[in-house]
Amino acid sequence: AKHMEVCFSAAAAPAQGYLSERPIPGDVIVLVGAKTGRDGLGGGLSASAGRADTNLQSRRGERLTYTSQMGDPLAARALVRLMRRRDLMQFVKRAEDISSGGLAVAAAEIAEGVRIDLDRVPTTVSDRISSGHVMGPYEIAFSETQGRMLLVIPSTRLNDVIRIAAQEDLEAVLIGTVTAERRFRMRFWDRSLLSLSRDFLDAAGAERRVGARIPRADTENMYRAVSDRLSGEDLAERYLRVMMHPEVASQKRLSERFD
Repeated sequence: AKHMEVCFSAAAAPAQGYLSERPIPGDVIVLVGAKTGRDGLGGGLSASAGRADTNLQSRRGERLTYTSQMGDPLAARALVRLMRRRDLMQFVKRAEDISSGGLAVAAAEIAEGVRIDLDRVPTTVSDRISSGHVMGPYEIAFSETQGRMLLVIPSTRLNDVIRIAAQEDLEAVLIGTVTAERRFRMRFWDRSLLSLSRDFLDAAGAERRVGARIPRADTENMYRAVSDRLSGEDLAERYLRVMMHPEVASQKRLSERFD
């Protein structure tokens, strides 16, 4: 038997030294951390694919195979140090980690109106050499390379953020902007690849409604089936048998045996 686990994490930070503002049109979106590679490609995407989609391909023919994530521990550690620096966080309006679904998911969540230029995303040198061509736009969008963050900052603070990231030996690159139009757009060398309205994204794709009819519980006869099967015993044995019956006993052991 399985049970659903619902959990969340919360953090507290000092009120001083942190920017508490919403993104506005004209703010810039910066990618900071490790370079993007093909590792982890298709991990989160496979959760949305059909069972028969074993060989996903994009419109450019890039094969979205499912590969393992190979994190860069040095970049990840430097990124942790960077995100704890007050001189950086005083410029950051929003921060989004790039994990399942890659850059495409993180960018869609970071602001209501977003334009991302995928050709500006730094990619690993090994991928450029081994494949014989630069990573394609869909590979860049859905790669799940670890140790990357998206930041929304005022455009006037871009050089400051690049300088602070360089002090931690990290690359910070301008890859997009916050727009007034409530749409999520992705481009590759000025060619439009994706344009989705914010209303569509907020609706999770489609509105779902389900009707339900809950019958009234028969509280007077709900245990009669159990008691009828245990008739003829003395009171003590009958009590124990009733309490041990699966319909009455505690379900704690089942919930502890996850998977």
